[in-house]
Amino acid sequence: MTKAGTEYEIFVQTLMQAIINSENQGGQKNIKVRHNEKIADRFGIERQFDVLWDYEQAGIVYNTIIECKDYNTPVSIEKIDALVGKLKDFPTVRGIIATTQGFQSGAKDKAKNNGIEILCIRKSNDSDWVDENGTPLIKKVVLNMTMLSPPEIIQCNTFIDEKYLVDNGIDVHAVNFSNSFNVDVFVEDVSRKEKYSLYELQSKIADKDDDYGIHEKEFLFDEAYIFNKEIRVKLKKLKIKYRLNPPTTMTHEINAEAYVLGVVEYLNRGEKKKVFSTPHSGIVVNNHKLSERKINETKI
Repeated sequence: MTKAGTEYEIFVQTLMQAIINSENQGGQKNIKVRHNEKIADRFGIERQFDVLWDYEQAGIVYNTIIECKDYNTPVSIEKIDALVGKLKDFPTVRGIIATTQGFQSGAKDKAKNNGIEILCIRKSNDSDWVDENGTPLIKKVVLNMTMLSPPEIIQCNTFIDEKYLVDNGIDVHAVNFSNSFNVDVFVEDVSRKEKYSLYELQSKIADKDDDYGIHEKEFLFDEAYIFNKEIRVKLKKLKIKYRLNPPTTMTHEINAEAYVLGVVEYLNRGEKKKVFSTPHSGIVVNNHKLSERKINETKI
């Protein structure tokens, strides 16, 4: 077996496992699609199949096998005949042939008349991104995101009520907020019934007509206090120096085509399934009729 042939078989195995997981056919759970295994025919002779899976129902084990034909041309009727003959010795086995280039017209009829499902399992191409009228489907989305940063306080000078310090026996040298984070220093404005941290103050200080760059602003208080866990003092004024940064622009491109693991076309039924691999949702299978192009998304 060539390396290319083995790779195609594993590719088919991966896509069929994803589809089975998404559909949970017949209520069967934990069905495992296997590669390059042998099963015994009715004479006890072990025969090799490229891809297979099985499940048990009412005490009977049912097998489905796929013969993979990684050809550069459509599959001929002789290949259908060979599988039909092989399956005569497997009464409970359902047979499928998968290829990348389709089937000859006589091969399609032969497969359908003998209960053989024929699939075109391949990588995505441009035909998967147009509807039946040739109208392109959206496969790429470009997001332009603009992020606005709040003003950044770079200097804060506090003007303390000295009488409050004297009346409460507080040493002026003990009043030091420079070692605290701005989320840990609060202003309680009793007159305005407001309370906020210096971090929250950043969202209040900018004027809508401010240019980008460095600005200064003063806040005067009738009755307010500034405090952290260690100390609380009466505040007369805050003098703030802050920086207003320009918006940051980012571009993010989402290309759905890049996430398509592969496409499975059910040629007997005229249906197609796209199997996606997404970063956050795992495997996603999109189902639609080839003629109608109606998509039903299922996450697994």
